[in-house]
Amino acid sequence: MALRLYRTERPFRQNNFDLIRLLAALQVVLFHSIGRLNLHAGAWSVPLSFFHGVPVFFVASGFLVSASYERQRGDERRYFRNRAARIFPGLWVCLFVTLLVTYVLGFRPHRPADFAWLPAQMCGLIYTPPFLQSFGSGTYNGALWTIPLELQFYLVLPLVYRIVLRNRSDRALWWTFGCFLALSLLLARFVPVVIGPGEPLINKLVRYSFLPQFYLFLYGVVLQRYRAFELNFIAGKAIPWALLYVAFCYLSPARPVFLSLGMLLLATSAISAAYSFSHPGRILRGYDISYGVYIYHGLIINLLVTYGAVGSWRYMPLLITTTLAAAYLSWRFVERPVLQMLRNESPILLEPAV
Repeated sequence: MALRLYRTERPFRQNNFDLIRLLAALQVVLFHSIGRLNLHAGAWSVPLSFFHGVPVFFVASGFLVSASYERQRGDERRYFRNRAARIFPGLWVCLFVTLLVTYVLGFRPHRPADFAWLPAQMCGLIYTPPFLQSFGSGTYNGALWTIPLELQFYLVLPLVYRIVLRNRSDRALWWTFGCFLALSLLLARFVPVVIGPGEPLINKLVRYSFLPQFYLFLYGVVLQRYRAFELNFIAGKAIPWALLYVAFCYLSPARPVFLSLGMLLLATSAISAAYSFSHPGRILRGYDISYGVYIYHGLIINLLVTYGAVGSWRYMPLLITTTLAAAYLSWRFVERPVLQMLRNESPILLEPAV
């Protein structure tokens, strides 16, 4: 049976994750632009809307970060140091650039609570302060809501290994995954997402907690533990999985249980794509700019809104090129130097989180 299920042509590190994450980030950029720049999207956008970028980040994070944790053999000090190094340097520089830009535009803190905002953001507690609520679309960088979720995932993962996987049995992991999937469905039923000024506090607390999305991260852990990169029905099967997922999206009703099942199909498609096609890594040549694209595009969209560059697709080339340039500079001068410094200390795999 093992010979039928598994193959060994491609090692774990020979993958397309850099490209998959970049495409996921660009999907987020596209649909944030459509919504906040008041762009008309035709029928061509419907299939693209199925390939949500954020769930891809979550499952890829679970897949890669759990593998890194296992290679570190439970060295939690090094684990947390590496995770912090991957998230915070790029985020801190992005926050500094945001403050500089908004200060020049006249959005300046003036109340005591405003000055508490920056330290909170630097710790990963993302929210929009009153002095920035009139900047652009009303949220200074809406994409950063996933940062506190990722940080919570990182905090909980060692507990999963200590409690759920302490006997090296993946059966308990499957049960845990099922419990969090059920919890996600219950939250969708009883604590629905209501984003806006009238959002109840309990809804906001749930939305910024790891609970609704943790099943996706755990699914990435499951796929990693079962060596999905060696499974014949996953590795090298990106196109069939993607077609199956698109067909599911068109045919299934818009109910929470089907939406969650669709996310699992999308997650499997993403992992399959990471281990499909030949010559992975040659397109980006080691420039992992997905994180930079993700954290900077919201600021650039807000600048376009501030200057009235809305309602037309002719502004998209400016948005894309500016975002890619910011992402390149972030990777070249902030993220990569930090990772190289840590690799020189201990050569381990450091995967981007989002």
